[in-house]
Amino acid sequence: MASASNLLKSPTTFFIFFTCSFSSLFQHEYIVKIFSIAIYKDKVVLNNNSLTDNIYNLDYLPYVINDIDSIYDSFVKNFNKIDNSILYRISQIEYKPNDIDEERFLLYMIDGNYVYISLSKIEKINKYNSIVASMKDQKGIIYLDSGDYVEIKK
Repeated sequence: MASASNLLKSPTTFFIFFTCSFSSLFQHEYIVKIFSIAIYKDKVVLNNNSLTDNIYNLDYLPYVINDIDSIYDSFVKNFNKIDNSILYRISQIEYKPNDIDEERFLLYMIDGNYVYISLSKIEKINKYNSIVASMKDQKGIIYLDSGDYVEIKK
């Protein structure tokens, strides 16, 4: 039987300490590390699929601006694959499915760029810094959902 004995929080990481006893002879202590991914419905999305109150007013996490209830589990599973250095460059996340891709998102980046991406290709966003470097200080729309190309804004 497991029982939570302590919960420590920092603005981005939650640590849960618990002891698990199988009998009076066997007792193990565990630490579970949980990360925040985004803000959805004014709650913090954690990498273990749960939502928690935004008690630290985390304003640097990206905001999901529309309903993702229908793909929430897949969203959390896949957004866990984004490096924190890239995740914190995302300002807003818009669920934007189309006829071809039910798991398509538009990411509004803090630097003014936009990125279309599918959950099945989410790890491509980890190359964001090199993609932006190749744009030579220009802004545009980066299509990582299909074709992997950049449309520079005029």
